[in-house]
Amino acid sequence: MPPVCQGYYRVGEDKRPHLFDYAFDDQVEIYLCGKRFYRPPVALEYELARNGCRIIPALVAALERAEDDVSRFDLFRVFCEVGRFHCDLRNRPQVIASLESSIRAMGDGWWRDGCEKVLARILEGPVVPLVGPGLEADPETDRIDEFDH
Repeated sequence: MPPVCQGYYRVGEDKRPHLFDYAFDDQVEIYLCGKRFYRPPVALEYELARNGCRIIPALVAALERAEDDVSRFDLFRVFCEVGRFHCDLRNRPQVIASLESSIRAMGDGWWRDGCEKVLARILEGPVVPLVGPGLEADPETDRIDEFDH
């Protein structure tokens, strides 16, 4: 288990640092470790998604590293939360292509079907208007431009 996960989960919930205190890659790792080894707080997926567009590079990198269909599905759930409430992923073709590529690489039909349904929800677009600070990508700070070319 990665050291960042040990440090996060080995202390009681009331003594844990906030998820946002960690780098994006570590936040994603903490989420995946929680899904794999612990019963993470239910809100962890939603907390991770609250990073909005800025978390996308870390999510894509984790998706590319994922070695099993369950982890891919767990990441798809975060992508869905990001895309439905924080950042419209429909206009990010390389992100959508990464999701589609991940689905094609899946071996288990049950998990693949689940990811296809999640992707369909993402492609429906946001369920709320994405206005306000932190809800849309800022190319100066979000590093999202690397996925838009």
